[in-house]
Amino acid sequence: MNMDKAIDIAKEIPENAVIIMCGLPATGKSTIAKGIAKTKDITLLSSDIIRLEILKGEDIFDQRIASDMNKRLMVYELMFDRAGEIIKKGRGVILDATFIKQDLRKKVALIAHKNKRPFYIIETRCAPEIAIKRIKNRSKDRYESNAITEDAYLNNLRIFEPVDIRDICNSLPGIRSFYFLINTDTEDSKNWFIEKKEGEER
Repeated sequence: MNMDKAIDIAKEIPENAVIIMCGLPATGKSTIAKGIAKTKDITLLSSDIIRLEILKGEDIFDQRIASDMNKRLMVYELMFDRAGEIIKKGRGVILDATFIKQDLRKKVALIAHKNKRPFYIIETRCAPEIAIKRIKNRSKDRYESNAITEDAYLNNLRIFEPVDIRDICNSLPGIRSFYFLINTDTEDSKNWFIEKKEGEER
C-alpha cells in the first residue's frame, strides 16, 4: 500500500469530508482509500464488501450479474444510506466504488452539501493494459473485487463517464468541491502521483 501518496492527499482533506473514490477496475482506488482511512479518522465504505452482503448466494463474478445496472444501483443505494448515517454521527466518510456515472457522483455531492461537508472526488487512472494486467492477477479465492477478467474492465470502460467537477459545482451552488486525479501507471505505487487537482468554492 502506498501510504506516502495517501498521506500527501490526506494532508489536504479535513476529517469531516465526504470523499468518493472513482475510476475503472484495478486502477488503485482501494489502495488509496485504505491509505487515507488509516491516515485520517475517516470511515471507509467499500462497494466490494457491500456487494457480497447484498448479492449473497449469487455468482458476483458472472458478467451478467456484475454488469446488471439494477444490481449495481442496489449496492450504491445501501452505500449512500450508510454514508448518511455516518455523516449524521459527525464523522467523515470515504465511498470506494467505480462511480462510473456522473449522476452517482452528484448524489453523494448532494448528501455532502445538505450536511455542509466538503466534497472530494479522488479519481485513479492508469493505462488499460496496466489495469488489465493487474486484473489478471486477481482470483475468486482471494477476493478483492468481482472484476477479475478483461471483459469486466472493458464493460466498465464502455460506460464510464468523465468526471465533471464544474457540473457538480454548477448544480449545487455553494458546495465546497474538490477533485484529485491520481496517475497509477507504474507498478510501484510509490511512484504514483497527483496528475491534476481542482477545487471550487462558490
